[in-house]
Amino acid sequence: MNKINLVQNLAKEVDMIGISTSLKDYRLSLFINNTFSLCLKKLNDFDADYIVKKDNSRFSVYYYNDIDNLTKYFLLSNKCNLSVLIPSYKQADFFMIMLSSVLKNNTDEIINKIKKIKNIQTAFPVDKSQIKIFNSLINGLTYHLEINTM
Repeated sequence: MNKINLVQNLAKEVDMIGISTSLKDYRLSLFINNTFSLCLKKLNDFDADYIVKKDNSRFSVYYYNDIDNLTKYFLLSNKCNLSVLIPSYKQADFFMIMLSSVLKNNTDEIINKIKKIKNIQTAFPVDKSQIKIFNSLINGLTYHLEINTM
């Protein structure tokens, strides 16, 4: 049996951006990679059943660890078939989540660059206090990352 160590999230800053687009996840990740010089890679789909009680809801997730800037990037779909991961932001098709160990305050600049990507309807900052499952979501993504990189 594999042993999984849960490590407290040491991120000082968590930024979350909602993205509305008609693009498929792989196309959006490609455009984000090109725009920000990242290397988002697809992980196994995120099973959110234990967070939001949605039957067989598996949301696509991409990940990149920027070691130089001490930032972890997640691109997470908000929709799976007829399920929505975060109903209070049902207008968002995806979320870009950035966990950073250093304070940055460049969310507006990132949003402006995302808005310039072809087929992006809009991008906007997400008010984390409006998401009841926010801490569970971040912990779930961290755990998901841990079991997918073993």
